[in-house]
Amino acid sequence: MIVLQAAGLGKILAGRPILDNINMILEAGDKAGLVGANGSGKTTLLKCLSGQLEPEQGHVMLGRHQQLGYLEQLPPRDAGETVWNVVMESFSDLLDIRQRLSELEQAISSGNGDVDVLLKQYSQLQDEYHDRNGYACETMARRILAGLGIDPSQYDLRLGMLSGGQKTRLDLARLLALSPSILLLDEPTNHLDIDAVEWLEDYLNDYSGTVLVVSHDRRFLDRVVNRIFELRDRRLRSFAGNYSAYTVKAKAQDQAQLKAYEKQQEQIRQTEAYIERYRSGIKARQARGRQSQLNRLQRVEKPVQEMRPHKWKMHSRQASSEMVVELQQVSKDYDGKDLFSGVDLLIRRGERVALFGPNGCGKTTLLKLISADVTPDQGTVRLGSGVEPGYFAQGYENLAEQRTLLEEMVYSCDLNLQEARDKLALMHFRGETVNQRVGDLSGGEKGRLAILKLICSEANLLLLDEPTNHLDISGREALEEMLEGYEGTIILVSHDRYFIDRIAERTLVFANGSLIDYPGNYSYYREKLFQQGGTTQQCQPATASSQQQFRMQQKELQRNRRRLERRLVELEEAIEGLEQRQSELAEILADPEIYQDQGQTALYIKELEETQKTLLSYYQEWTTAQESWEELADIGGDNNK
Repeated sequence: MIVLQAAGLGKILAGRPILDNINMILEAGDKAGLVGANGSGKTTLLKCLSGQLEPEQGHVMLGRHQQLGYLEQLPPRDAGETVWNVVMESFSDLLDIRQRLSELEQAISSGNGDVDVLLKQYSQLQDEYHDRNGYACETMARRILAGLGIDPSQYDLRLGMLSGGQKTRLDLARLLALSPSILLLDEPTNHLDIDAVEWLEDYLNDYSGTVLVVSHDRRFLDRVVNRIFELRDRRLRSFAGNYSAYTVKAKAQDQAQLKAYEKQQEQIRQTEAYIERYRSGIKARQARGRQSQLNRLQRVEKPVQEMRPHKWKMHSRQASSEMVVELQQVSKDYDGKDLFSGVDLLIRRGERVALFGPNGCGKTTLLKLISADVTPDQGTVRLGSGVEPGYFAQGYENLAEQRTLLEEMVYSCDLNLQEARDKLALMHFRGETVNQRVGDLSGGEKGRLAILKLICSEANLLLLDEPTNHLDISGREALEEMLEGYEGTIILVSHDRYFIDRIAERTLVFANGSLIDYPGNYSYYREKLFQQGGTTQQCQPATASSQQQFRMQQKELQRNRRRLERRLVELEEAIEGLEQRQSELAEILADPEIYQDQGQTALYIKELEETQKTLLSYYQEWTTAQESWEELADIGGDNNK
């Protein structure tokens, strides 16, 4: 069943065509990704689909009984509202039903009004409330907030106290809590750590509705979507499968189209040569006939060729000592919170190290300790001889905004003009773009230029904090190819698992104030985590003492699981009995004769209220206990879930 369709969409912004004859169909249950270069019109297309923008041509059709959810449509909230209240407003219609049920119960209990009419209203509302799982509103809100990294200690925070990233996560939580039949998501993984991204992947895979998501996260697109829409040169193409399947199919389609184009161009050249040769003379009629054929010919469009950078060897200007970074018993706290303590670390020349952990665990702080931007509270940080660190983070670009891009590369990296052009092309700065002022670049473009400057500089130790932020997929691939050719040492922080897998050869995981060292990339770390059947906290090197501690932890996990299993059984039995009693009371109160004895009626209504209240409490406790049991089963490696 088609739930959303775009037909012949065209859109012009600031006098520039953005979309041209866009046709798209989304069917119920589709999970589709929308990809394309920065500035290709992806967000514009989402806004047209959601009604935020009116297209100049074509139209959008929303299926009957479909609700479309898009962050841009969410109403703004007052800065004084709390995190919890803002999310619960997504359940406002269910909360209204809950309030109306309470009012009806009071009216029925007091005998005001036509009891039969009130009972009928009550029964209808109660059925709707039950069918829509109204009893679990609070449980669902907690689940979504927890998944997106917002813990209960933040529920009472006012919106005005939140950072930009926290507000973005909260808005995403609001949208998910609405649970519309169609979700339009624009870069939903921004500001999420990897745990939250993987939770969102699981959530969307279980989501029964339709999803259209814009993302540059290739691993996310591989795990979530079953169709890719590619927006390129104002046109839209559709490919079945995930992102990896799309890359293969799109390349094959482009190659086939290029061959057809080249073959047709050769035929056109031959025909034009024939026409020119025989324009006059005995074969003039045939020449005119061929000209008519040529005029009617449906031309094959030349496919847009993605500019792929050459694989350059980015030689570091000076070799460092074998020991590049050494930390000895380093401790650091931030704003009264212990980030890590007693950390020992040695990084050698040529290593490529990824730092992994949840937001706020200290990854950026560790980079700043190494770059000497901050000092440790305890311990020492030492760089080897000849080490020249170069630090990149959004907002620390250190660019001369009055220069052109070409001038910035020539003067900052000691390059001639051709070398500077070649290097700029690596990060997709080509043509007249290189003569643009640095100050006129977008934030993402400044980030690309800053990374390029850093890689081409004297630095032989790169400290990269979220270098893929604001980069589209082609930009990320270009950065990966540049870093693969870099011969210095790299320490990076990133939430892009695909990027980490391609670049990193060693992963340092933050856990409980310490660092756990894995001699591999992110996928290696996850594989080891799965094999050991634990969370990060349990996956420490297998010394004798840690093995004994691990066995003790496993026994404690088993005890906790058995306790939860017993409680789940108790709750299920209690819920079954209460649901049966609720049905009995509803049936009793549906009998008009019962209202002849108002005293007895009031008792029944009061019992029904208490039953429903207890049921709600048990539902919430059961959900929490079940989630806890599943978490413990994951930690313990239980395969019988």
